[in-house]
Amino acid sequence: MKTAIISLTKNGGVTAVKTEAAIGGDLFCRVPPEDRPETALTKPLKELMKEIFGVYDRFVMIMAAGIAVRSVAPLIRKKDRDPAVVVMDEKGVFAISLLSGHLGGANELAREIEAKTGAKAVITTATDVNGVVAFDMVAKKNRCAIENLNRLADVSAALVNGGAVTLRCDLPLRGELPPNLRLTEKGGDVAITNRVTADDGERLLLRPKNLVLGVGCRRNTPFETLSAALDTFLKETGYAPLSVAAMASADLKKDEPGLKRLSEERSIPFFTYPADALAEAAAASETASAFVAEVTGTPSVSEAAALLHSGGRTVVKKTIVNGVTFSLAEIPAEIVIETE
Repeated sequence: MKTAIISLTKNGGVTAVKTEAAIGGDLFCRVPPEDRPETALTKPLKELMKEIFGVYDRFVMIMAAGIAVRSVAPLIRKKDRDPAVVVMDEKGVFAISLLSGHLGGANELAREIEAKTGAKAVITTATDVNGVVAFDMVAKKNRCAIENLNRLADVSAALVNGGAVTLRCDLPLRGELPPNLRLTEKGGDVAITNRVTADDGERLLLRPKNLVLGVGCRRNTPFETLSAALDTFLKETGYAPLSVAAMASADLKKDEPGLKRLSEERSIPFFTYPADALAEAAAASETASAFVAEVTGTPSVSEAAALLHSGGRTVVKKTIVNGVTFSLAEIPAEIVIETE
């Protein structure tokens, strides 16, 4: 996590140095301390923010809140993409979570500053001050992707206003649920699942990153063929693309151009394994092939690779789509739901 600490005054520079010592980060000081000339900020604040807003994960802006707001407002994109922004006064009395409190981590950053410097964390997100579940934080803490962020506000509003929300969760739940969350086996206002259903649009969807895609293909299979085949495979098997956490294959495919591009374009990390490791994992596979063993040194590639990387179980056996072989394995996982 990269942190930028920005100050505009002499007192702010002193607070910036103290904050840097407590939480780490890079300093940008309009009036730098005498012993830290390298931290000097020599350009307008708006110009600096435009330059570094997409570079840093966290910002501590030691200045008036209004100045901070005006400098970041043109740069704000979406709540699942924006960095954390915390505003501190120049004396370091308060640390105000200003932007991206949950998904970006500004609330956590304000609390970290409070714990390490003594500045009072100021949190204004409604779910936090009311002590109810924030499903964007549930997603973040449980490594889930939110598929339809536009549904989050309705669910949060229902909880903040004293209502109850129904939850469908396909993964094991650990701990006791808050009283305003009620489990259901079908439907639900919120669903935590890697499966796609026809009525998904009616609820907030959290997609756990718990699937490993095993893949095998002929040498130099074009990216376009691989991409289209993957879309077809996931659609026909009913699994959510956002739940795919990793791709796995044999070492022979480590430098396969189409697979490398597929990994990059879909932001899915790609892992490969040697034939002997896959052969051992293939013992748990029901789709071993003598031909595949002759070519690759292992009787199974896609299913064995998915199993090996996931450490879990196969949920979709070897399936061939337009000449590309896929399988899916599920990583063991559980969901913890807590109030802040």
